[in-house]
Amino acid sequence: MRNLYNFHIFILEQLSENYWDIDKNKEYTLYHATPASNVAAIMRDGIKPSIPSGKPFSEPLVWMADTIEGAKKHAESRMKKRGGTGRISIIEVKVDPKKTVIHKGFATGVYNAEGIVPAEILSVLK
Repeated sequence: MRNLYNFHIFILEQLSENYWDIDKNKEYTLYHATPASNVAAIMRDGIKPSIPSGKPFSEPLVWMADTIEGAKKHAESRMKKRGGTGRISIIEVKVDPKKTVIHKGFATGVYNAEGIVPAEILSVLK
């Protein structure tokens, strides 16, 4: 466990300071993929953060990607881990960093948001 922690610290130290910066003057178009059965509730209540697993570095966040393919891969991976099946829907999220707190994730093209992403900035693509 200590080695994993040290590895994460090493990675953080290697990233340049500006890697984490979000341009607050730019609106981001990001994509969130979810099982189709969740879409009605999401469009009514917004996207709620995932429940932390209790593992190191797990936090209640909403995960998004800057491409449809990236969002779809993430959702397929989560569904497979949970033993789920079914159709995946893609939700487009227009994020204004002045109103919704977003951060870049460790992987390129991955972002996360703190708290509920409001339904007003969502639109269903597929």
